[in-house]
Amino acid sequence: LFIMKKAVIIYLASVLLVLSVTTSALAFYHQQQRQEIRQEIFESRRDIKDTVRDFRQGTQELREQRRLEIRERQATKRAEIATRVAELRTNAINRIKEVFGTILDRMMAALDRLDNFVDRINSRIAKLAESGVDTSKAEAALAACSDEQAATQAAIDDAKSKVAAIDPASTTVKGAVHTAIAQVRAGKKALKGYHRCLVSVLRTLSANLPKEATESAE
Repeated sequence: LFIMKKAVIIYLASVLLVLSVTTSALAFYHQQQRQEIRQEIFESRRDIKDTVRDFRQGTQELREQRRLEIRERQATKRAEIATRVAELRTNAINRIKEVFGTILDRMMAALDRLDNFVDRINSRIAKLAESGVDTSKAEAALAACSDEQAATQAAIDDAKSKVAAIDPASTTVKGAVHTAIAQVRAGKKALKGYHRCLVSVLRTLSANLPKEATESAE
């Protein structure tokens, strides 16, 4: 009986030992599993953070790339508009210069006609002087017209130089156009003055003609 009790005690002690070892093993296993789970969670969180960071960085890079593309398109569009505006301005200025050139050509033609008219007046004065008519006043008036002719020629030449100086690419092209307009008007005014002077010579010449000469001329 004693032996049986001893055996039972040994068996129970063995069972308790086994249970203790098993419990410890289970506790260690569970602890190991918890650490692994924590590690997995930590790594998963880190992966998620990295993914989010990469996504944000990629999104930011994409936004920056889009901004650069928009800026490039805007710059290209502005350059195209600027080029088109420059072309239109150049065409408009060239057209204005052509109009100025036509006006100045007509003014020069008018000046040439008036100069030819002076030759005719000189010829008439010479014929009248040969016939004994007093032409001194007409000659003095015609001599005064030479100043008008010189002023007209200078004004037209100045207008030509002002028109030629108009540069479509210049930032002061508007002022250059206004200057040319003013000088063309000055040329017209001088041309009219020259014409009035010659008309005055004719009137002076007619006023000094004898009545008989005037009737014969008519």
